[in-house]
Amino acid sequence: ESAGQPVSQSVPSGTAPAGSGGADEDAVAAGIPRQRLFTHLQDELDQESACKNLPLALLLWATFAFLAVFHLRASVMREVGAAIEHDIDQNANFAWTGSYFGWKDVYDVNSITDFYSWLNNGLLPLILPWSAPMSERRELEVSGTWPMSDDTPLTRVTTSPVRYLTFNHVIGGIRMRQERAPVIPCSTTYEIPVFTERECHHYKYMLDPDYLEARTTADPQRTVWFMGRHNESNLENLLASYKLEDEGWWDAGTQKVEITVPVVNVEFGMLTAVYVNFFYARSGRIYKIIVDESIFVDWYSKFPFFLVCIDLLFTGLLVHMVLGESKEVVSSIWQDLQEWRGGTLGKLTLKYFCNPWNWVDWFNIIAGGALMIMWLALVVQTADLKDMFQELFRDGLMLPESRRDELNDFMQVFEGVINYFAQVRELLRLQPISLMLRLFKAFSAQPRLSLVTSTLA
Repeated sequence: ESAGQPVSQSVPSGTAPAGSGGADEDAVAAGIPRQRLFTHLQDELDQESACKNLPLALLLWATFAFLAVFHLRASVMREVGAAIEHDIDQNANFAWTGSYFGWKDVYDVNSITDFYSWLNNGLLPLILPWSAPMSERRELEVSGTWPMSDDTPLTRVTTSPVRYLTFNHVIGGIRMRQERAPVIPCSTTYEIPVFTERECHHYKYMLDPDYLEARTTADPQRTVWFMGRHNESNLENLLASYKLEDEGWWDAGTQKVEITVPVVNVEFGMLTAVYVNFFYARSGRIYKIIVDESIFVDWYSKFPFFLVCIDLLFTGLLVHMVLGESKEVVSSIWQDLQEWRGGTLGKLTLKYFCNPWNWVDWFNIIAGGALMIMWLALVVQTADLKDMFQELFRDGLMLPESRRDELNDFMQVFEGVINYFAQVRELLRLQPISLMLRLFKAFSAQPRLSLVTSTLA
């Protein structure tokens, strides 16, 4: 019998003298129970099959490692977002003393007034600057005044596309929106007008929020865009921020404020969204978290032939596993049908599915297959996003007010792809576990390597 296939238990009726028939007849004649004999032979074949699968298991592991490292390029993907996070943390300052030093940063925003001070004097001038950057003191020497003055020259202005940190381009501007807390009855009533006239709100963020809460905003409302193409529009941004403060854009019903900075990095061919989040707890405390998400606009831009070969090899190994396990299942069922003796139907099939190592194989197949399907869907979605990006920003990365709806639609698609990529990453984290379990299966069939499996068990 071939390795991994169930052993047929068909033995001619009657008892033959030792040495007159095959090995099975001799064993039965020697007093060895037939069922024990075939169980032993089946175990030997299973161990042989597992031993032969060790090279394929190692190849599958190596293929997945190459796929994850060269497709994701995690160090590159993380670098752009980390650079923007660091710049916002270090350079988006407020509480200025003179022209060059701000004493507070984003993590010092502890009130609503602090937020507007940080927004007006820190974030907006940093991301959408008034003019091209100049060295210390030289800007005042050239202009002679602060940029807010009516005498500010308009010869050194920023033009579209707005460059940020030299290699990045801000797309669309800066988006600001918030998550509202629903109004609920107050838990305690007081016969005091100042209490009875106010509203109470459902609280959601009481402890330091986690990364997932910072990456998503439920039912976003009061969306505002700050655009930046020239000095006049930056002045409009500042006036718009003043207006938001005067109208109470952030009020008692606000439980989260999300500021999004979308950028494109042409050097890496990557779209990045940096989220600056402020969580307004019902205690009055403001929690701050900055997170970033990035995707490549073309997952096969680097080493395309190599990556395609790796993808095909990984898919081929999964197909090989599917065929092998399916063959074992069909053979077990077929042998059960052939060896049916009333009441014994399904013994081999039951034994197959009771073997935990077979479940490991199917776990690998399901996890690997789901990963390849989701990866293909991600590639298609990213290609559609790239086409939408090129069409929308063909004439410039800053859009007029009349195309604001198109910009919102693009951000919705962009964030949809980002969220889907986050799901792919979660599945990628599961894959090494399934591959390691398959290696343990191959280890169990070898005397020395089985010590690893036995120790863990």
